[in-house]
Amino acid sequence: MKKLIMSLGLAVALLGPLAPAARAWGIFGHRVITQVAVYELPGSMQAFYYRHLPELVRQSTAPDERRAEDPQEASRHFIHMDHFSEQNPFAKVPRAYEAAQEKFSADTLRKYGTLPWTIIETKNKLAAAFSTRDTLSIIRYSAELAHYVEDAFAPLHTTLNYDGQLSNQNGIQALWENQVPERFLTTYKLDGEPAKVLKNPLEEIWLVVQNSYGFLTATFDLETQASKGFTPQTKYSYAHQLVVGVGKGIGVAALGAAVAVGVAVLGLGRETLA
Repeated sequence: MKKLIMSLGLAVALLGPLAPAARAWGIFGHRVITQVAVYELPGSMQAFYYRHLPELVRQSTAPDERRAEDPQEASRHFIHMDHFSEQNPFAKVPRAYEAAQEKFSADTLRKYGTLPWTIIETKNKLAAAFSTRDTLSIIRYSAELAHYVEDAFAPLHTTLNYDGQLSNQNGIQALWENQVPERFLTTYKLDGEPAKVLKNPLEEIWLVVQNSYGFLTATFDLETQASKGFTPQTKYSYAHQLVVGVGKGIGVAALGAAVAVGVAVLGLGRETLA
């Protein structure tokens, strides 16, 4: 029986359509998160993914790497919910892509992001790869699905203010997605959540996006607290160390850039993955 497996967690990163060079987590973050997520898969699936782990981890950054050559790629990594409404935008955006397209137009969705629907589209490609037992495609779409799911857990992927440019917090991008995880990874407890079957993947991923959106205020508030006492010249040399301390102090793992986001894979049973 086919099962959709997702190991989910929290993280902070950002991406924006107006910042072509931006990366969600960066190469380091995405690859670490993907590797950790594999450890949470059911035992019947682990042998297959362990065997292909180096390639899976390497390909988990492919969606970012092809953005320069594919003009359609950027919008797959985010959905800027506050464009649709600053007051409860989740009540205004239909969950199904067809309904959202009819309401807002395909061009509008491309401009402000298609992340939830990209995850479902990639999941379907992975299902097709499993049905034909195409190992290369299974690894490719598992890695890409991991990448997009990781992006969905990033609060700054859900807002127009993705780099703090609208709140005088420019540079928060580099702080959260690169400097913090790269410098302080060894201080994190890298525990993911055990993979589970999702009966309604589209609804689940929308809940993830909504939860990430709910962390935005705390994300910007913590950056403001951590920046006090620093000049623009010294802020990004040392501020990220203070931010981690603040994050731990209030117990918000996502805002401390803790790594616990998962890979999503579609399993057909032990014999399929052998």
